[in-house]
Amino acid sequence: MTARHQEASERRHLRAAVLLLVTLAVITAVAFGRDHLGQFGTYEIRGQFTSANRLRVGSDVRIAGVTVGEVRAITSGPHDTSIVRMRMEEGARPVHADATLAIRPRLILEGNFYVDLRPGTPAAPELESGGLVPVGRTTTPVQADQVLTTFDRGTREALHGGLAAFAEGLGRAEHVPRTVPSGARGARRTVRALEASLDSFGAVATAARGSRAGDLPRALIATGDVTSALARSPRALAEFMTNMRTVMGALAARDAELAAAIRGFDEVLAAAPEPLTRLDRGLPALRRLAVAARPLLRSMPGTVRDAQAFLDQLDGLSAPRELPGLLRELRPISATLPRLEPQLGALADRVIPVSRCLSETVVPALNMKLDDGVHSTGDPAWLDMLHAFTAAVGFAAAFDGNGVAVRAGITQGEGTLIGASPATGGVAVADGPPVRGIRPTWLGYGKDPQWNPGAPCAEQQLPNMRARSGTPPAWMRRGR
Repeated sequence: MTARHQEASERRHLRAAVLLLVTLAVITAVAFGRDHLGQFGTYEIRGQFTSANRLRVGSDVRIAGVTVGEVRAITSGPHDTSIVRMRMEEGARPVHADATLAIRPRLILEGNFYVDLRPGTPAAPELESGGLVPVGRTTTPVQADQVLTTFDRGTREALHGGLAAFAEGLGRAEHVPRTVPSGARGARRTVRALEASLDSFGAVATAARGSRAGDLPRALIATGDVTSALARSPRALAEFMTNMRTVMGALAARDAELAAAIRGFDEVLAAAPEPLTRLDRGLPALRRLAVAARPLLRSMPGTVRDAQAFLDQLDGLSAPRELPGLLRELRPISATLPRLEPQLGALADRVIPVSRCLSETVVPALNMKLDDGVHSTGDPAWLDMLHAFTAAVGFAAAFDGNGVAVRAGITQGEGTLIGASPATGGVAVADGPPVRGIRPTWLGYGKDPQWNPGAPCAEQQLPNMRARSGTPPAWMRRGR
């Protein structure tokens, strides 16, 4: 009984293990071999290539980057060509008779390739299953070794020399002491510096697009015009390359000075951010100036035309036919000028001090502001003077021509302030509170502000416009 139970248990374990293996096999087949499990139909096409040694069975066939088939077989064709047989998905149809095929690398350095299929135009008939795309509509990739084989011996030697010079410039960092500059170390430092400059490069790239739509295409078109002009003139292009070779040879002959110049340029670049930042801050003001100058620039052609017309008239007056008559008309003036010139000198001797007095003393004094504390208007003195004249006009209405008194107003208070004003004589004013002081301080009879009567007006000291408070003068007294 125990033996039968043990045998039945072993059979159950064996069946479970077999079922597990089958399940794992199905899962593996679905996960890794679904491309071969009915994904592709029975529709096949063939392509004739000059060389298909970069393809292998199982390579992808793609339309616009989407895999639509795979390579099934590669056989030899006529005239040293290769026939590639490809099985396609049903969804890839129709493939027209004018379809093209190209072998392309998946990645530049990956080393494997795929077939790029362009299905053709709808006007062409559909290519039947098994149909052939001829060699005239297929292409193969060009490899670096194939490019090099097209060079002649002189070009290959020049390329070899250029690569050798580049290798010498980089140097072997492992054999060069750290105190000696090395091109390789410099390249590594440059790469690290470029990482911090990516934002600036992005800003430059954005600015290179221009400020308006179409700026970049116009710049590219202009560059194309330059290159086209060089292409149309082989002699100019040859001279340009010769001059470039001369310049490069001169730089190579003075590599120590060039290295010093580059180090100096690096120092300039290190110090450049702050001046460039200041310049960037000034650009908006310069832009505003340019915008403000546009109307002037637009009006300049008319001004230039008018000036040109005036110059034409002046040129006509100085023509041989007109010049004698012009000289006859100017003869009275020219005869008077010698007598007028000494008088003008004497007049200038008198006008210059007056103009200096006005510009250096009178105008600055009139532009000063009276400082009278809370009673200050904040206006310049000349404007306060105009306001005083306006008040005087209103004050003049109080004169009736029948007496010597002026009625300024009626007030009520403790008494009457009686005195003698130096300008108007006796004054009687009804006053309220007692007079504790006056502003500005009265200097007294016959006293003028500080000034130097012996100095020219332009050298006089500007007056002090700050109003100071003082005690009432003696001529003020109280009356009852």
